[in-house]
Amino acid sequence: MYYVSNIAGSPAKKDNNGFIFRIDSSGNLADRHFIQGGENGVTLHAPKGLLIIRNELYVTDIDTLRRFDKTTGKPLGSVRLNLLGAQFLNDLMTDLDDNIYISDSSRNAIYKINTEENLMPSLVIKDPALGTPNGLIYDARHKRLVVACRESGEILAVNLRNKNFYPLMSKKFKGVDGIDFDHEGNLLVADHKAGTVYRVRGYSKIEVLKKNMITPADISFDPRNKQVLIPSLKGNIVFTLPLN
Repeated sequence: MYYVSNIAGSPAKKDNNGFIFRIDSSGNLADRHFIQGGENGVTLHAPKGLLIIRNELYVTDIDTLRRFDKTTGKPLGSVRLNLLGAQFLNDLMTDLDDNIYISDSSRNAIYKINTEENLMPSLVIKDPALGTPNGLIYDARHKRLVVACRESGEILAVNLRNKNFYPLMSKKFKGVDGIDFDHEGNLLVADHKAGTVYRVRGYSKIEVLKKNMITPADISFDPRNKQVLIPSLKGNIVFTLPLN
């Protein structure tokens, strides 16, 4: 199953009408309102990033991280990050120890949540040079975060030991949104403003996978079926793109 978040209104408004639907790998709708804000005890305003750890679905929602049972959709609790100043939580990713990292686009910040210690949140880094961090992935080989910075157009690496960060490539995109690795470890990049999805080999050789798209957002790669899931923010549609 693929899980797709729907803001259903303003991306920063607490209106409790956001929802998450599920489709299968062929694009068939399985459950249009699998999780619906305002119903069955669910609070969900403007869901964005999604992450599955074992049987739990984690969802970023403005200034809160929400948890649901990935099978039933039942709410399992939440972690408020507003005390750390969170304003616009966006994407999220986990490392090999199940620590969760979350980008905050409005504050140029990245937070960490330790799933082994009562989901305690902490600030990893806050710096205007992050250039509106959006998409996140974890590079296990180098123990670093790879960050897509929407306004600056850069792809940055954040060293999780010393918190230093630096550009991974000279190319600057127009408005990079989502990123992921494919089955060969190449970087997949969705450029929101350019309407293009790229594959970058070795952080240098850039290939166009699909262009002339409407606002491609936070992409995800499915290694089992070797295809990219591409939601369109303003197009109200989801594409699947097979990869060789």
